Amino acid sequence: MKRLIKTVRRTFYGSAWIGLYDDLNSWRWSLDNTALEGGFKSWFVQQQVNSGGQSLCVYMSYHKGRWDENFCMQTLPFVCYDGENNLISIRNETENYRVQSLISSNSGFWIGLYRTRAWSDQSNSSFSNWRTGQPDNVGNSEYCTAVSFSDSGSWTDENYVHAHTVYTRNVLY
Repeated sequence: MKRLIKTVRRTFYGSAWIGLYDDLNSWRWSLDNTALEGGFKSWFVQQQVNSGGQSLCVYMSYHKGRWDENFCMQTLPFVCYDGENNLISIRNETENYRVQSLISSNSGFWIGLYRTRAWSDQSNSSFSNWRTGQPDNVGNSEYCTAVSFSDSGSWTDENYVHAHTVYTRNVLY
């Protein structure tokens, strides 16, 4: 970020795309880092929306064993694979039922399914520079990330259609 800001200092004060996007299909299991893809799913809703921009972890509801996304910092009970290490992965309906039957309360609990944001160049950098209150996924449609040079290089999530028309005039080459 320092090098990028130094490159445009005093010549550009707008925003530009940085290649980080919110991939709603990037669900992975923490136990072995495998992708969910075509495997068993028990979603409460069919299309996840990452409401609030921070819903990157999955919990199972005691009611019918349905899964839903939530903020990862939410405090919930959890189920580990072997009682000690790694949150549980669920590969089929039988396992889903078994995990559901382990919990006797009416609350939800974490399972080992999580989602990450992806870089367009496929790098695995975990660096972030989000502006306070971001990402917020306003309107459940902000899946792209822009850097603001007028705000010390802070990041915001943006709607691709809106942001594309605004930022393409100001793209850095």
